[in-house]
Amino acid sequence: MFGRRGTHASSVLKALVLLLSSAGVAQAGEPPVVLFDVPKRLVAREVIEPAVANPYRLVEVTVPVSTRVAKGDVGKVQEVTIEIDGGCAALVVHDFAPQTTLGSDLADDIKVTTTTEKSMSLDATLGGQSPIPIGDVVAHVTPSISAGNRNRTAETKTTSRLAPRRPTVVSGTISEGRGVFFQLRPSTQTTLEGQQQLSVVFRVPDDWTIGHLDIRCWARGQRQILWFDQPQTWGSIRRQVAVTIAGLDPPNFSTKPHLVAKQPTDGALESWVPREGVETLEAN
Repeated sequence: MFGRRGTHASSVLKALVLLLSSAGVAQAGEPPVVLFDVPKRLVAREVIEPAVANPYRLVEVTVPVSTRVAKGDVGKVQEVTIEIDGGCAALVVHDFAPQTTLGSDLADDIKVTTTTEKSMSLDATLGGQSPIPIGDVVAHVTPSISAGNRNRTAETKTTSRLAPRRPTVVSGTISEGRGVFFQLRPSTQTTLEGQQQLSVVFRVPDDWTIGHLDIRCWARGQRQILWFDQPQTWGSIRRQVAVTIAGLDPPNFSTKPHLVAKQPTDGALESWVPREGVETLEAN
């Protein structure tokens, strides 16, 4: 008997939790679906710093990353993180852009004007009534003493305060200086959607001509489950991208027929015959 009651109570509790969870999801709106696009091949260009004697060979790689919210509430995407890692190709980060950037909704600094006034005054009055009536008339005697010292001073001060700013781009190195991360955050003046141009300057060996970069992207935010906000990943991608020095011919890709085996039949004299139909890309 008690076992049945316990099972029934557990079922009711689970149903209540599912009901509250679905209600919370319905109130929160449709969760976003974020898609990323990264090219498969990139070109590195030689960097020559004028008036700087640099013993290293430097190459610059520009990585275009496109972000699109396919559906759902874009306001729930609070941050897009992009990592460009050259550790697999033994590359060392020399510089990168954009650097950490702070933004503000205010165009100018805040000006505060303060006015202070000082005033001094002293007044005294003594009033009374004669206790002895004269005929039908009562004498009112109101002697008064008044002494005053009035002094008014006004002082105005104007000060300027820097407008509050918050980060819209946070960037730095990872993998012991062999990669870079970029954290992009929305503001009233910027958006996370669209294409971002990210640039990294690497130190490479003198004979370097080709390598690979590991590119990782995440779109993060928070999702309300019951009455609590939980971290959520709305979309991600990871891709190894080939990088070649400018002026070097990219790997030669040619089409070769892909052979598809035909299923055997009951005929004793008929054997499997390869069929040409699908083409794939293979590097020479």
